[in-house]
Amino acid sequence: MKLNSLILMVSLLAFFSCRKEETYQVDSALDPYLQMFLQEASQRGLHLDVEKNGLLMKFSDLEPPTIGLCTYTDPLLVEIDRTYWNEVKRYRNCEDLRQNVVFHELAHGLLNRRHDNAYLANS
Repeated sequence: MKLNSLILMVSLLAFFSCRKEETYQVDSALDPYLQMFLQEASQRGLHLDVEKNGLLMKFSDLEPPTIGLCTYTDPLLVEIDRTYWNEVKRYRNCEDLRQNVVFHELAHGLLNRRHDNAYLANS
């Protein structure tokens, strides 16, 4: 009986010590766009618990012409190109451009949307 208890204790210790430490971390500049996305989803009957399910959103230096990237890791990773984010400040529709790239990447990751070039083919 003591051996079974020891095995159980070691198993539980190993399980809890291997848990992910950072499963939800969102850059403060990206958080308002995430909240808008979650609100829009909620208004359409979709309630996404990103804090529970995990999400990492951050700025990165992506290789041009990539301005956003969604990586299906655990937790989900959304990266927005730092240069793009800063350069769009000069446009009047800056907020629209920023929201568009964030919503685009979140739609890939949270809604499982894939690119469909048959519908809107790039010219």
